[in-house]
Amino acid sequence: HVLEVVDVETGQRRRVAASVEGAWSPDGSRVALAGADCEARFQKTIHDLATGTIAALLPQYPDASAFISPDWSRVAYFKSGGPVLAGPTPDDTLYVANLDGTDERALPTAGLGRGIPTWSPDGQWIAYAPRLTTPNGFVYTPYILRADASGAASKLAERGDAGPWSPDSSMVLIHDEANPSDPFDDAHFVYEVTGAKKHDFRSGPTYALEWSPTSRQFAFISSARDDRGSLFIYDVPSAITTTVTTASILPATPRWSPDGKQIAFLGIPGGYDYRSC
Repeated sequence: HVLEVVDVETGQRRRVAASVEGAWSPDGSRVALAGADCEARFQKTIHDLATGTIAALLPQYPDASAFISPDWSRVAYFKSGGPVLAGPTPDDTLYVANLDGTDERALPTAGLGRGIPTWSPDGQWIAYAPRLTTPNGFVYTPYILRADASGAASKLAERGDAGPWSPDSSMVLIHDEANPSDPFDDAHFVYEVTGAKKHDFRSGPTYALEWSPTSRQFAFISSARDDRGSLFIYDVPSAITTTVTTASILPATPRWSPDGKQIAFLGIPGGYDYRSC
């Protein structure tokens, strides 16, 4: 895999590095790079576009995989190895530090297991769903915790996933895998950080959750028994769900316009098995 930067006006292409993924800095001057294959898909280095130099993100922990906050001021990481490991590890603590490695703090995650941390847009919170091994397989449990290491981690469900965050950082979407043997019994709810409130909005298989820029609504795709793979919009203040598409169009990858007034999505003809993805 090769990552390239393309000038939209001129079409000029410039190779950055061998990487499966890159994340822009807010000022557009740098790109955080992951490894060159899917097993190393977490951030490892920072590429400076002006100088062409590539520097290790956490040189003091060469085996770590990092997750930079949206404003590029902080980074979350496990000191050794990736966020999802098959066996037990000596240190499952999630750490945060300044981007230069100073002010390192241990978050209260020891004993919970490892998971992929998801920063809130304001950098104040982290949601993650650590994976634990059980006699029946793996269990993922969603938590949220303060990024400054104050307070304990809050469990949001016994098993499931956390994310994405609303753009204003006030809410995060949670998948509650209430009955792992039947995905049609899954529950989904909005969790409000202030007041720790939960608002149920959907049951059954639900995918591609995408917040509106206004943080008032989000789009999602449901393949529950009666939905036939339709695209929906959920309005949080009113708790009203609106159907966007008909059964003749199978949607995928909804994306909001910057003003929150339009949604673009792929329309897939014929059958589509969301669970295989």
